[in-house]
Amino acid sequence: MGIGIVMADLVLCREELEAGTLIAPFPDMVCHSPLDGICLLGGADKWHIPKVEAFKSWAHDTSEADRASVSHLMHD
Repeated sequence: MGIGIVMADLVLCREELEAGTLIAPFPDMVCHSPLDGICLLGGADKWHIPKVEAFKSWAHDTSEADRASVSHLMHD
């Protein structure tokens, strides 16, 4: 077993946290994103075309599901 420190997204290390191979010694010290978990960039002229709207909707829904899946690992 290694010894070290990891700063990572809770979604990316959820399986390790749940399995106990990685621990969160300070679960109340979680950095929250002011952008609600996602940040999308794109050209203003294409921001509202249907394909981009569909992608933005998918990204938001996926982010919500991911955030819900790790909510038990965080202390607000």
